[in-house]
Amino acid sequence: MSRGTCLRTLDYRQAEVRLYYWRTNHGAEVDLLFERHGRLCLAVEIKAKKRVVGADLSGLRSFAEVHPRVPRVVVAEVPEEYALDEAEVLPYRVFFDRLPRLLR
Repeated sequence: MSRGTCLRTLDYRQAEVRLYYWRTNHGAEVDLLFERHGRLCLAVEIKAKKRVVGADLSGLRSFAEVHPRVPRVVVAEVPEEYALDEAEVLPYRVFFDRLPRLLR
């Protein structure tokens, strides 16, 4: 999944969303931030893995310290969805199906 794929999906669905990435001076980062009407509404980390573990969430944890109310999702090659810490881990297909609802 790439930023371009997300942009095309959002354009197709006519969503008024801007995409960003987030990085601290200490190197913590989040791959995609979705902003709608000036409000951060979703933080997404993308992993090319079949199993996501707690160590994979360091960027999302750092982000949550600054923005605790923004939902956090990890999109990966997992066979099914599950929760990990305070993030949802979703297969790519599920993520794209839910994206409009996640951006509300």
